[in-house]
Amino acid sequence: MLLSRLLKTATQISKASNAPIFAFRTSKPLYAPKKDFYNVLGVSRSADQTEIKKAYYKLAQTYHPDKNSAPDAKEKFAEISNAYETLSDEKKRGVYDTYGMTGDEQDHASQAGDPFADMFRNMGGMGGMGGMGGMGGMGGFGFDFNDFGDFFMGGQGSRGGQPKTTKGADIHMDIEISFQEAVNGKRVEVKYDKKGLCVTCNGKKAQPGTKPTKCQGCNGRGSVQHRQGPMVIEMACGKCKGAGTVIKNPCNTCRGKGTTFNKHKEEVAVPKGVDNGQTVRVKGKGSGGDNGGQSGDLLLKVNVKPDSYFRREGFDIHTFAYLNISQAVLGGEIDVQTLNGTHTINVPKATQPGDKIKIPKIGVPKLPPNQHEKGDHYVEFKIVIPREVSEEGANLYKKISMSEPELDQYKLSKEDNIKLRNEQNRQSAQQKKEENNNNHNNKKNKKQRQQQDSDDEEFDEEEVQQAFEELFGGGGKKRRNY
Repeated sequence: MLLSRLLKTATQISKASNAPIFAFRTSKPLYAPKKDFYNVLGVSRSADQTEIKKAYYKLAQTYHPDKNSAPDAKEKFAEISNAYETLSDEKKRGVYDTYGMTGDEQDHASQAGDPFADMFRNMGGMGGMGGMGGMGGMGGFGFDFNDFGDFFMGGQGSRGGQPKTTKGADIHMDIEISFQEAVNGKRVEVKYDKKGLCVTCNGKKAQPGTKPTKCQGCNGRGSVQHRQGPMVIEMACGKCKGAGTVIKNPCNTCRGKGTTFNKHKEEVAVPKGVDNGQTVRVKGKGSGGDNGGQSGDLLLKVNVKPDSYFRREGFDIHTFAYLNISQAVLGGEIDVQTLNGTHTINVPKATQPGDKIKIPKIGVPKLPPNQHEKGDHYVEFKIVIPREVSEEGANLYKKISMSEPELDQYKLSKEDNIKLRNEQNRQSAQQKKEENNNNHNNKKNKKQRQQQDSDDEEFDEEEVQQAFEELFGGGGKKRRNY
């Protein structure tokens, strides 16, 4: 009920004043002041678990009621135990360091359903925490909602009269470059509109020669307080929206926003080796942020025009080299075009269509951090057979054919392939025949079972009729014993 009334009241005030909520706190302490647990154990706030455990065991042996008869030994031992229970659990220790809640208080808040604990837990696991009494005498119960600014403040301003800063938007653009430019890199100039500081007021939002004045509604604090019984609700000032200042003469160019959209030109270095569809990000070249916030980024999606000769796969280059019959048979040297210019390669003897040669490390430069490495260049051979042959050429081919070896091994291989194919067809036909026979037998057996069932039914009816006649007078027929 307390939480419900609190939120209802806060919502009503926020709507009435058109200002976001900053914080809730009580006017009285929620948890009583207590001793500093680090002083109790005699360790520093930066102590690790080993130091904490060592200090606890030493003090426990000294003040244990079974070993110490002093009147305050029992109370001292309980205090030491409570301190160790809180600080030995890192989660409880973190809550204690931040909010001053002991381990027992944290357990009680969790078990008893502390409304503030439930509220924080549902909003991100912050826990029901308050009472800074154990840390420098800050005994007041307080909740600071700075971590929940976007929820309670609706993105407007921040506490203490400082407007909330927001990062600027990213700008997305497409650029088109050639294949060679993608390989070798290029500096491209792009033009676009982006939000930045108003050139008239330089982001001050007021007309030149004037300046913002202190808000009279909050006396320049940017926040106002509303008391509801024991609760105090602090929220952004409705007049200045949390800025702490009021602009009486807003800039005519930006209308008091401090930013405008301006024409912008940027030269961007496209790195060597960029591929089609990849994006180049330029930090801080997007739209400017509000109230001095960080600028967004400029993102350029690269579209690479295909090349008629080079084909790219990753960082490797693939090209074709065409050979005539004599080159393929005899081998030799040929020149091929690469990204680095003309390159001479050796064609092996008896080169077959589709054979490849790799020229290492002359492909596409790799992207950082491997920018000093390159891919490979693969040359695939294609054999050109002339469609027309001169009479002299035909005579030469005839002479060559007389010295060529017989292709018996290929013929034999072809015959083997035919035999293998025939055998596969025969096995497939046999399998299909067996399946058909099985289906036929199954149908035949099913028909026989149906006929047998029909015969059994007829036999039963005949036997029943005969028994009926013998029992009740069957026209002189002999009675059958059952």
